[in-house]
Amino acid sequence: MKQKNNVEYTMEIFNNFILGDYDSKTSTKKEIIQWAADLLKKSNITSVIGDWGMGKSTFSKNLSKVTLQKIFHLEKEKYISSGVQRSIPEFIEIYYNALKIGNYIFDGNSYSKNDKVDDFDFIMERLDKSDVIVFFDGDPIKVKSDYINRTKRVEAGEEERVEGSWNFVANKEVAIDGYFKRKEILRPKLEIFRNKIMKIRNHKHINTIIDLFNDNKNNT
Repeated sequence: MKQKNNVEYTMEIFNNFILGDYDSKTSTKKEIIQWAADLLKKSNITSVIGDWGMGKSTFSKNLSKVTLQKIFHLEKEKYISSGVQRSIPEFIEIYYNALKIGNYIFDGNSYSKNDKVDDFDFIMERLDKSDVIVFFDGDPIKVKSDYINRTKRVEAGEEERVEGSWNFVANKEVAIDGYFKRKEILRPKLEIFRNKIMKIRNHKHINTIIDLFNDNKNNT
């Protein structure tokens, strides 16, 4: 395999592997995932975006354990405590401070500063400053089903509620449809970042990377 140090080439091969289209004669599964893992570990700013319920936050936590980076959970940081939202100027200050300092994993989509008006420039600026973007891009039918089931667990008190993320549980269909509309608007915009996007299609892909992280950690 040529150009092993070329980030764009590595991302292309990684994403082809995730999509099931790679040449097993010239590359191995572990080699491909190893390059991806190394890129993640060297990243100063990593953005974890995409579908609800696929494990973005769990992935971010596992990555943080390996890289020792702080996690900036975009929804949680918008709230001081349960039901008490930060002022927009206060949130913007801590948000841009984290972007400036670096050494952070930004967990979440967050299309706006105030959760009221979509502002794609807000997310695009963050992605532009990121070294690696992990894009959870699952099957729409399964994502919708998982989202509805998760909101039911939140409503029943069986799962912790993340402030901001689940304020719209009363109208699940509207919420999920709105999410998919935003995602389809965002998707073509992501094309300019193709040299630093890792696409995650399912939990098996996540676990493969996490297992490699853990193997490397145990061997150091």
